[in-house]
Amino acid sequence: MAQARKAPAKAARPVAQAKAGTLAKPAALAPVIRRPPNEALRMALGILLLAAITGVAPMALAGQVFGYWRISLSPPALTLVSSVPVYDAPLAKARPMVTNATVHVVSIPGGGTAVATLQPGFPVQVTRYATAGGIRWAQIRWAGPTKAAGGSGWAQATLLQAPTASGTKPIGDLAAFSAAIARGAREAGSGFAASLYFPASGYAYRTTTATRTVILGQQIIAIVLVADYGLGLAARQPGSINRDLVSGDAAALTFVYHAVGGAPGMSAFLTRHHITGFRFASDPTQSTATIQGLALFYSALTAAPLVGPDDQRQIFALLAGASKVATDYAPDSQIGSGALFVTTLQSGKGYYTIAAGQLQPASGHAVVVAAISSEQATAATSQTALRAFFKPFIAALG
Repeated sequence: MAQARKAPAKAARPVAQAKAGTLAKPAALAPVIRRPPNEALRMALGILLLAAITGVAPMALAGQVFGYWRISLSPPALTLVSSVPVYDAPLAKARPMVTNATVHVVSIPGGGTAVATLQPGFPVQVTRYATAGGIRWAQIRWAGPTKAAGGSGWAQATLLQAPTASGTKPIGDLAAFSAAIARGAREAGSGFAASLYFPASGYAYRTTTATRTVILGQQIIAIVLVADYGLGLAARQPGSINRDLVSGDAAALTFVYHAVGGAPGMSAFLTRHHITGFRFASDPTQSTATIQGLALFYSALTAAPLVGPDDQRQIFALLAGASKVATDYAPDSQIGSGALFVTTLQSGKGYYTIAAGQLQPASGHAVVVAAISSEQATAATSQTALRAFFKPFIAALG
């Protein structure tokens, strides 16, 4: 007998069924994962270890991976400034410019080694531009008063401008004249200072120590001699008095110093000719000056004459005959019709040698030089140190 067919099974009831007369509950939210305290601690320590090894940025990403925070990667993005120079193409033609501030020239855009320092108004030529660290740089070159003078390097472009109607003021440090001269200055020691001036071209070079004040000692002889001629007194004095003066005779120095008015008279004479940096004492050998002031004095013998041409020739002849050791520093051919007055003195800080004057070769460049090597243990070492500067200096004049 056939069995009756079974009715299909009823659908399974929902897990959650609304009770009669009540609203249905919303779907349950995703459960919050709560990590055990020891697991969270292990994750935190892992993030810190990763940061110590690779930096802060990986630490931030690790925190996101472990679910501690989320980082938005949407703009704005950080702008990174590269310090690697990006060079423009070289200019088709060098562009004349002048410095409008003190420029410290370096070997590569943005840094490298120091090359030279140029003061405002120094004429240069720009040959190329580059960008480094977000700063615009210009590759420059410059000339000087002699064939051996000049240099090249990189300077911030904002420190350069087109030449102006007021002209240029080519003033720089010794490295701006010649790298070899700068090395010679370093070999002369920390007590070295110098100031150079080329009357024909107006180029001037000096160390930062050229403003140092020194006791003149016998160097006062040249200043007193010029004042004697400049005030018109030499023609009325005994013919031998100035020869005695330059030979170092103390009585002759005292006589002429008082004849020109002593300290007040000397100050008035130099002030009238706009020469600064001197301070005169009742004892003329205790008078002081800066190395830059000495160079200004010898420059005035040409640029703004303190005396007439005939008197100038007599003064140089007297000084050249008195300084027998001058040829240890410059040959007769370079001194020419000028004079280099060299003296060595002793102070509380040791020995120092001063060489100051004007070189006037028959063919070549006239130049004013005032240089000192100080704080040396002996007279010989001070003289040797100063010759270390004069050797490359004389070579650069050729």
